[in-house]
Amino acid sequence: MEIKERIKFIRVMTGMTQNDMAAIMGVKQRNIAMYESGRLKPRHLSLQYLREQFNCSPDWIKNGLPPAFNNHFFINLPHNIPKHKEYLVTRTHNELEETIRLLMPSFFKENDLKSYDVFTVPEKKDQIYFFYLPENILFMITAKERFSESIEYSVIKSNIRKSKEFIIDDELFNNTFSDDIDLATKSIGILCNKIDLENTNSILSVFRGTASRRRAPTKWTVNVTIKIMSKEGLTENEMHHELWKLETLYNDANMGYKRMHIDL
Repeated sequence: MEIKERIKFIRVMTGMTQNDMAAIMGVKQRNIAMYESGRLKPRHLSLQYLREQFNCSPDWIKNGLPPAFNNHFFINLPHNIPKHKEYLVTRTHNELEETIRLLMPSFFKENDLKSYDVFTVPEKKDQIYFFYLPENILFMITAKERFSESIEYSVIKSNIRKSKEFIIDDELFNNTFSDDIDLATKSIGILCNKIDLENTNSILSVFRGTASRRRAPTKWTVNVTIKIMSKEGLTENEMHHELWKLETLYNDANMGYKRMHIDL
């Protein structure tokens, strides 16, 4: 993989559009497009944003040195797409499937992946993958059928050995990405115990922190939301209600230490 492919891999796998990533990195959308086409290389500050927001190792982004992440990393596929972005579903899912099939084998190779464990819901072919990166870092992917098939394709192409396979029910699968963080954390713990992982406490701690941050809107999310709602013709009262919900989520996740008040 090259830098341009690693940036696209992270963006697509985390459910971001180029506009979303540009907002996080403090650049324009065309910069992200140029990064991904190889016409422009990200500056040091942009790499720092990738490290802080996506937990990516700058050494991996720049040189492909493993591990790709500085800590355990969790992804649910497909991503939840907000109602105001439903028109992007088909394009987003197609891009995700293409990225998994084209770039994931190279990701596995760069991270020297040798084996993995998988949990399967037989009736639906939904799967949860535990990929083990160097330095005992877990890369966990929860994937519904269409995307689990793409991951299986990448695993077979990469000649990675399946270590263990467990059958789980639909309820446990769905609980791993529940909006109830306590329930989701407990469910991840059940999976870790089935495999008998030694670093379960570390995994659960990182998962809880990651889940809290992902559920909380950032200030750039609020700004983008205001622009979109304005274009869609929502009334001022409707916009205030939506922003109140974002404000509550943000402040609850930060437990009062970091408050945000939103004004139109």
